[in-house]
Amino acid sequence: MAINVLEAQANGDPNHRHQAHHDIESVYWLFVFLALRHTSHNLGPLMCSRLFDSNSMQARAAADAKRNWLETRSLHMHTNAPCTRILHELTALVKK
Repeated sequence: MAINVLEAQANGDPNHRHQAHHDIESVYWLFVFLALRHTSHNLGPLMCSRLFDSNSMQARAAADAKRNWLETRSLHMHTNAPCTRILHELTALVKK
């Protein structure tokens, strides 16, 4: 789920409008999930559950975790340089 949508949910904002860029950001998060869950990477085996364990997260915590990811994490897939490059380019776009 997009960060803005999570924040609106956390703030109880009934006027928040879902927009197309939220769907695009959700695809980005799906790509991150798949990379963390199914590739060999530099961030360790627990990173996926730390970022996406929605059973234990409220909307505010999930938004904060994703914002922290965008600002501080750099995922490198050990055997897939093209996907790593694409992920870094997408991360730059999502940060905007």
